[in-house]
Amino acid sequence: MKKTHQKNITKLLVFTFIISSFYVGAAGATPSLIFDPSVPVSIEAGETVEVSLSVDELPDGLSGYELRVDIDKSDVAEIVDVTYPSWSSIEESSSLPGTSIYIKAVDASSQIDPGALDTEIAILTLNGLDGGTTGITVTVSRFDDDDGDISDLENAEYAEDDSSQSSSSSGSGGTSISSTTTTGEKYENILLKEIQSFFVSAGSYINYEFNNEDNAISYVRFDSLKDSGTTQATIEILKSRSSFADSDAPDKIYQQMNIWIGKTGFATKENIDNPIVGFSVNKTWLAENNLDKNDINLYRYVDGAWIKLLTTVTDEDDTYVYFESQTSGFSPFAIIGENVDTEEDSLKSVDDTDEYQASGEEVAGTGTTAEQEPGSIPGFETVTTIMAIAAVSGICSSGLKNKRK
Repeated sequence: MKKTHQKNITKLLVFTFIISSFYVGAAGATPSLIFDPSVPVSIEAGETVEVSLSVDELPDGLSGYELRVDIDKSDVAEIVDVTYPSWSSIEESSSLPGTSIYIKAVDASSQIDPGALDTEIAILTLNGLDGGTTGITVTVSRFDDDDGDISDLENAEYAEDDSSQSSSSSGSGGTSISSTTTTGEKYENILLKEIQSFFVSAGSYINYEFNNEDNAISYVRFDSLKDSGTTQATIEILKSRSSFADSDAPDKIYQQMNIWIGKTGFATKENIDNPIVGFSVNKTWLAENNLDKNDINLYRYVDGAWIKLLTTVTDEDDTYVYFESQTSGFSPFAIIGENVDTEEDSLKSVDDTDEYQASGEEVAGTGTTAEQEPGSIPGFETVTTIMAIAAVSGICSSGLKNKRK
């Protein structure tokens, strides 16, 4: 009996060890990104191909992700549509079509359980341009498990930031890879983000166009003086004052935003000339606030003060008035309506700043100041915060719909 008892204990210990090893192995497993069809992708000119992105296993679940997707050879194909899975409660992407786009999805209702297998995260629809074969690079800015921790993801790159362990560049003919979400602006303060990439060459006129209905910025334009390669423009529409401004913008605020162009040292007089920002304001908002179109100005925050930019009316229709402002750089901005004189001693003149990029203004194109470390972006912590962002976005869209002519 004693030997039999000892054998049973031994078997139990061995069984326990096997089970423990299994769970330890599972917990330590690294999810892998799966492309279907596999990359590189072959596509004919004018042909449409769908590429599914999925993850083979999610040991700790998935609360959401923020990714950048690049077509490695931008002359071969472009992304014309993104389809999100049914589990995604909140979705966001940059304007389409494009060869370098930002996509985001949030599982606000916790539909993805820990241990989930073969989880689809997005379907990309490609349209053939010149046709040929191209790779697709996915760069991770966030890939959060159910605890809000950022998970590793094999077969993907990682956004370049201070905490990154690796960085990468694009393949031949592709778009350069950089962080799309680590601008330093507080995550909960961003109503929406719109990103465009443009190949910047010497002597060319660069025109970044933005088409999201909730984004009052229509375009950012400048003359390029040097070859700078693919350069990213990011518009962050904000719910309140920018994290990089120490004071509120004056008077009645229509919309406030951060505008970032390129990386450190890009937006200088040696590289660009005649930078301008185009935007629109809803006529209903003007009437509700007893404002005339001539009361609208674009302000820029730089060197601790809000600067009124030279702003002119360019056009109008039944719904919107369209404006254009000359700017001396890129940083926090605010579209302001002012029907009273502003105290001169509280504002700088537009002529006080003659550099396109103020010293210490940008760090690595992320919008962080030299004196301020980039803040961490809170993950997908609570459903309440996420739904609040969605609700505010809905309110904003009702006032900005159909702004494009």
